Amino acid sequence: VLYTILRLKIENPDKVLLVRGNHEDLDINQAGGFLQELMSKFEKSEVVALFDRLAHVYHRLPIALYITTNNKEFALCCHGGIEWGYDPALLL
Repeated sequence: VLYTILRLKIENPDKVLLVRGNHEDLDINQAGGFLQELMSKFEKSEVVALFDRLAHVYHRLPIALYITTNNKEFALCCHGGIEWGYDPALLL
């Protein structure tokens, strides 16, 4: 899945936007069993190299995106939502 998403982004850089979620975190990958699954299927050196590459990608993903229109309306796109009552209008 990750390979397909990244290929879509590479082929369509202005049309595909990626946002970091809770699984784009190496600690979550380890705690959730992803690391253990990889270790059971691949050589340790391959898994270590993969996690190094994933860290490089994960840390470059934005946590949120604001998409605006010409009439100054905007949409906030993020994985888990924002605190109830938070108004980012002053920041925009």
